Amino acid sequence: MEIVDLLAILAKDYKEKTGIAPAKTKLIKLAYLAEVYFKRLTGKRLTNQSWIFWKYGPYFKEFENLIVDETVFVRPDQTDDFYPIEVSDDYESRKLTLNEKIAIDRALGHAHDDLNEILDFVYFDTEPMMKTQNRGDTLDFDSVLPEKFYSIKEYKLSDKQKEEIKRKLKDWEAKRKL
Repeated sequence: MEIVDLLAILAKDYKEKTGIAPAKTKLIKLAYLAEVYFKRLTGKRLTNQSWIFWKYGPYFKEFENLIVDETVFVRPDQTDDFYPIEVSDDYESRKLTLNEKIAIDRALGHAHDDLNEILDFVYFDTEPMMKTQNRGDTLDFDSVLPEKFYSIKEYKLSDKQKEEIKRKLKDWEAKRKL
């Protein structure tokens, strides 16, 4: 998938979900999250875009030029970091694979989060950002762990194991009271 298509799909779906167009900074973070979620699902990259650690976290240098492409986006009349990104009515997105749709939907699960919540998640809960050290460094998507790493495992304990755990907790509590 081309990065411009990912941005347009996210911007359009975001507006449908929330009723407003995404701000520029939020849109790029959602695109990054879609990349991370796709990598977790498939072990492959969603786009071939090179990402770096920059001003507000993950970024790519071509972003500014892409979002002013009038064949895809409505030309903004603002230039700060938080203006809304609208998709042109003429833009038609391509069909998504199931895994692309899942990754994009998971990223859009953050649509109602405020920007600080998204930034915290991006910085502290995604491997490429957690592994980077300096602004300007390239983000390593090979560090993204597979989905199974994040699955919750159910442990079955026998009644004997449960009783042993309870006994050990009581012993520990008794020692702490001394």
